[in-house]
Amino acid sequence: MSHISTLNPPRAIYSVVGSLCKKPQLLRESDVTLSEDDFSQEFHKIIFSAINNLVYQDLNTTYINEVDIDNYLASYPKLYKVWEKYNGINYVHDCIENTNPELFSQNYTRLKKFSLLRHYVSNGIDVSDLIDYQSVDLSDQEKGMKTIDEMDIHDIIDHFTMKMINVRNSFNLGQQSRDFKAGEDLRGLLKKLNKAPEYGYPFMNGLYNTIFRGMRKEKLLLRSAGTGTGKTRQALADVCFTSCTEIYDIETDKWISAGPALPTVYISTEIEKEEIQSIMIAFISGVDEAVIKDGYYSGKVLERLEKAIEIVEAAPIYCVYIDDFSISDIEMIIEQHIIQHKIAVVAFDYIQLTAKLSRTMASSFGSNLREDQILVQFSASLKKLTTKYKVFLETSTQLNRNAKDPELRDTTSLRGGKLAVC
Repeated sequence: MSHISTLNPPRAIYSVVGSLCKKPQLLRESDVTLSEDDFSQEFHKIIFSAINNLVYQDLNTTYINEVDIDNYLASYPKLYKVWEKYNGINYVHDCIENTNPELFSQNYTRLKKFSLLRHYVSNGIDVSDLIDYQSVDLSDQEKGMKTIDEMDIHDIIDHFTMKMINVRNSFNLGQQSRDFKAGEDLRGLLKKLNKAPEYGYPFMNGLYNTIFRGMRKEKLLLRSAGTGTGKTRQALADVCFTSCTEIYDIETDKWISAGPALPTVYISTEIEKEEIQSIMIAFISGVDEAVIKDGYYSGKVLERLEKAIEIVEAAPIYCVYIDDFSISDIEMIIEQHIIQHKIAVVAFDYIQLTAKLSRTMASSFGSNLREDQILVQFSASLKKLTTKYKVFLETSTQLNRNAKDPELRDTTSLRGGKLAVC
């Protein structure tokens, strides 16, 4: 018998319902994401749905009472029967009378934690190492509740993510070991290269093609530059040149071929949809981004922009925004897009230290690492992904203030690099 109903915090629900009735605008706060799925019992789902609909029907709603909910549900006979069966009027009245909205955040977080745990269970994931919800022993339940209360929701997600990583690592997935003699089949290699030289898909930058021999599979390109020097724009330009069939050449004042379109994914850590799109349109059309943002385009400019939009719409460019990540998150994004879209090129905005990356690295290594150690390990992990998935990946790093003097630039000029000399 399943005891998943144990993963249901009644007091937290009670307080959340009361708080939403007293302060309906809490539902509109950007960091609050509630849905019917966050409630396990039909009765609570119905109450939340009614409150949510009443809030969004009238933007000026400042208070909801039990009579408002009763009147709303009266139009839905099936739902109203459940409402009456559990004496909804008295329940909501008590919620309102006995709730302190100042504690909403605390109760909302607890509700979301248990919603997350139920989601794991419904997807076949065992959560008993955190809370043994099937145990009838009250001491076991109390111990589990204490464990959950001491974790935040990110800790819970990281816990199960690391479990999956450890399973993969125990089978050495993605890890390969090869033994060979240095002179083995060298003549075959020479013959292979003579027949078909190793060269990847071309960059727009001819210098890069000379130095790196194009965007080759299983290779990682790492740029380093200061803040505001165009790292994101360079990455987006590479993505557009790889995936778009045409670009506008300002020098010849005409559209030119950019070659075949390869599927790409751009993973952004800072800028979101509209800014990414405006940068892309500016690159493809040759129209300055400032002109695009100012609006009121002339006929010729508008014509170029409309054609650029058609080109980008047809291009196999996929974008993902993620602000807090671990290496496993990036791997899952790449894996998903390889399966769904057969991508050949990945552009990851830039390597940086995030809270989640720091937590997961500490868990993997059993200790807290310095910033430079984490970034080195992250870079190495990205390189492994290129080999594992046979893709080209480009990313970048920030420079720190040591880089201001070109004559003094060395490894300590990289963001976090100065820590390495301690």
